[in-house]
Amino acid sequence: MEKKIRTIASLSTRSFSAYLDEVLLQNNQLGQRMRIDHPEASAIIPFLSDKEILMVRQYRYALGRETLEIPAGKLDPGKTLSSAFERAPGRDGV
Repeated sequence: MEKKIRTIASLSTRSFSAYLDEVLLQNNQLGQRMRIDHPEASAIIPFLSDKEILMVRQYRYALGRETLEIPAGKLDPGKTLSSAFERAPGRDGV
C-alpha cells in the first residue's frame, strides 16, 4: 500500500480540487500521485423510443472540439440526485 507523505501542490476551483502528493511506494521509493476530488455527478440516458436516445453536444476544452454525450451534471452541495437529473438536459439547451 502507498502512503501519503505530503501534498506538494494543490489547485481548487468551483468544480473540483486537485492535489499533487508525494507518496512512499511499496518498494520504499518516493513517488508522486495526482489526486482529484470532484463532487458527485449524475448521468441519465433519456430514451425517446425503443431505438433512439437523447444525446447532447458538449464542447470539451481538453479535446478542442465538441463531443456527443449523454446528459450529465455535477451534484451541487445540498442538492438531490433527482434535481440533478432534471437540470442536466436543460443546461445544454436541449
